[in-house]
Amino acid sequence: MFKKLLIACDFSQISDQILEDINEFKEMGLEKVILLNVLPEGKEDKLNAKNSKELDKRKKQLEAEDIKVETILEVGVPAFNIKEVSEKEEVDLVIIGSRGQNPFLEFFLGSTALTFIRITAKPTLVIKERKRKKDKVKMFSRVILPVDFSKYSENVVRWAMEEDLKNYVDEYLLIHVWTARDDVEKWKDFARQRLEDMKSKFLSNDLKARTFLRGGFPTTQIKELAGEEEASLIIMATRGMGKVMELPLGSIAEGVARESELPVILLPRLYLV
Repeated sequence: MFKKLLIACDFSQISDQILEDINEFKEMGLEKVILLNVLPEGKEDKLNAKNSKELDKRKKQLEAEDIKVETILEVGVPAFNIKEVSEKEEVDLVIIGSRGQNPFLEFFLGSTALTFIRITAKPTLVIKERKRKKDKVKMFSRVILPVDFSKYSENVVRWAMEEDLKNYVDEYLLIHVWTARDDVEKWKDFARQRLEDMKSKFLSNDLKARTFLRGGFPTTQIKELAGEEEASLIIMATRGMGKVMELPLGSIAEGVARESELPVILLPRLYLV
């Protein structure tokens, strides 16, 4: 499943938080971690030695947990370098923080994370900064699966059932959010039946699942469900029913990745074909 991970590391608080969470993947069969840091062009002479030292420090941190680690230091534009390395190394999952060293620039220019998820064909886990809790909830314990009944969201459901997550996920929360439409009552009946069909497939695979049918703006409803049900993770496709470019500005997947406090695994269209 997630045997080889690429972690985008910029030495910010959130990238170090990612390293603290890595043991959960170790329990799921992790074999190797690649730590990648990308130096901005024009500053490599000043930062090379410093960043190499920081990478080595984090490598030793993971090796102390009996995890095989490789470090890579490159020069360029982070999102594109991450894409190239993830493809070259054939990683199973890219892990990236949604806020790096400069939240001011992130707000106005678009973060590395949001740029990367627009261009990658790799499954990507977007991690947010969070307040530490005394009793830490495991990331895969209660998973939200937003569905719109497109082939892409149905493939996410299939992926969730086929991946060996049975020993790690306590419950799946299937949610469909309907928006204003002329045939809303007819659509709600259709959606309710489709959700129950999906739920039955989970139950037949000995996986616990519940369904939620709500109206409103999808990003808001997903966030509210996450809080109400104390969810731990969201898994969704980066493209749904809309016949538009994958992850256009304001899309549901991008909105969830940007606004949710939970970690989000995004499965790109090309990955789900």
